[in-house]
Amino acid sequence: MDAIARGPVNRKLVRASALAAMVSVFFVLTGVASATPPGTNGRIAFSSDRDGDFDIYTMNLDGSGLVHLDFGGDDFNAAWSPDGTKIAFSSTQDGDYDVYVRNANGTGAVTQLTDESPDGQTDDWTPSWSPDGTEIAFGSFRDATTAEDENVYKMNADGSGIPDQLTTDPASEGAPAFSPDGTKIAFRSKAGGCPSNCYWELLTMNPDGTNPTELTENDNPYEVDASWSPDGSQLVFQVNPSTPPPPPDPDNNPPSNDIWRVDADDPDSEIPLTENNVVDGAPSWSPDGSLIAFQSNRAPDFDSDIYTMNPEEGEDAGVTQITDHPAEDLDVDWQRLYYPRPAGASPFRASLVPAYKQCVFANNQHGAPASFISCSPPKQHSSHLTVGTVNANGQASQASGSVRIEVIDTTLPTEDDQFTVSLTDVRCQGTSGGCAGSMEDYAGDVQANATFRITDRYNGGVLDDPATVIDFPFSWSIPCTATGASGLPNAIGSTCASVTTANAVIPGFVKFGERQIIELGQMKVFDGGADGSTATGSDNNLFQIQGIFNP
Repeated sequence: MDAIARGPVNRKLVRASALAAMVSVFFVLTGVASATPPGTNGRIAFSSDRDGDFDIYTMNLDGSGLVHLDFGGDDFNAAWSPDGTKIAFSSTQDGDYDVYVRNANGTGAVTQLTDESPDGQTDDWTPSWSPDGTEIAFGSFRDATTAEDENVYKMNADGSGIPDQLTTDPASEGAPAFSPDGTKIAFRSKAGGCPSNCYWELLTMNPDGTNPTELTENDNPYEVDASWSPDGSQLVFQVNPSTPPPPPDPDNNPPSNDIWRVDADDPDSEIPLTENNVVDGAPSWSPDGSLIAFQSNRAPDFDSDIYTMNPEEGEDAGVTQITDHPAEDLDVDWQRLYYPRPAGASPFRASLVPAYKQCVFANNQHGAPASFISCSPPKQHSSHLTVGTVNANGQASQASGSVRIEVIDTTLPTEDDQFTVSLTDVRCQGTSGGCAGSMEDYAGDVQANATFRITDRYNGGVLDDPATVIDFPFSWSIPCTATGASGLPNAIGSTCASVTTANAVIPGFVKFGERQIIELGQMKVFDGGADGSTATGSDNNLFQIQGIFNP
């Protein structure tokens, strides 16, 4: 969390006193800006003083399974890593506020990532992970020239190297939040200073600090603590207080801090999601986009607890109280569940052999012990393409073929399945299929095909139902290139090769954070039909199929 009142001598005391008075001082800024990678909803992290000092806790969505993570000092600003295994946070365990990281289950050592000023006069806080987990942006008073001179910095996620300073305005800029695709950072800013801008507004900038752009334009005094929706199209944020303020409260409660929403590309789209005489703040969008977790003192005892609500427009839509404790529960952040795939399931590799037609009208019999009836002569499925075979066409047996499927880029949010196809010695049977003559190199294309059967939790109206999809074909084209001059058979036929991904073939096929089981039918490769092009017709014939050569 981050209090706006700051003294030039001892920021720790200012922050502590602001925390203690949170229920009665409306201009305290709580929470931490965050990026919410898309995926399945995991645990909720928050800060609470229920054990004496402020520590990090995690819990399930319904408040069960509470885990106390006592890192030492006062701990705030919990930020889950994109893979859900670590928590970055700010803590006073070294005197001033610094950024630390530790395994989310509490195991392993606590790693201090910043240590700018051991004299207690410099704060590094409000960490935000980049979506790929390699960097952390944070707010800091290092290099400050005034008590308000906070700026945004970015460092390697392991704390190595020298942090990059992304903002330079002497007024105040902080609480960064990476967008889910990593192309923008939202942050609060007083750029320009008084009298032109005495209040915080939300801006976005490129990850290198360039192109600062105003995100909010209302006249609310403070617009802070942005959290991106998982698809990056909207943000929710805290307004202190909302404008216009609510009428005076007969019980002398503080003016309203509320949660608002804005489209990422339209500052005029700002709308309030809560409107009441309480302090709502620190919003954090759930990974599946269906809920917003936030802190509020709306309970009768006016202590701060954790709540969830729907992100739709309207006053307090579907608000549910998650914690109910007389202590202060603050600084919400939501874990994205990321399921590592079993190592043995990737990569998958299928060897390919020429495809022959099934025996239907038998006129022969195979030798023992496989004494089944057979058909003579054997007939290839493809009437256009073949491979070199000494006893069939006089060409050397040099063909090889394979399809490889591999899960790649598991550093979120760029998961995908890569498809690599390689065929060698692809030859023409005659002049059909775009061919110039028998045994010449084939210069058209072929089509790889597999039957997929998906089982996942991306079904139904809210896209969270477990289900198995009916079998469907998954196809992509592979170009073939001649290895020698046309007009005569070459030493080896054409090479057909391609590398593509599932998301390139069908955009959005592999869903970020959605664990999938994909069952594979037999891998097949089809020729380009009579004109050598897989894109022009339905007469493409089966050419190669999953199998093995003996010996």
